Amino acid sequence: MEVTNNMSFADNLKQLRKEHHLSQEELAEILDVSRQAVSK
Repeated sequence: MEVTNNMSFADNLKQLRKEHHLSQEELAEILDVSRQAVSK
């Protein structure tokens, strides 16, 4: 994965989630936060 300076944190997170085949809900479970916290 190549991170560019013009990508926002949200864009980076979404790209990483997709590369690891994780839904927002799955990532939220791993991080022990709500799905809404991941989606913001």
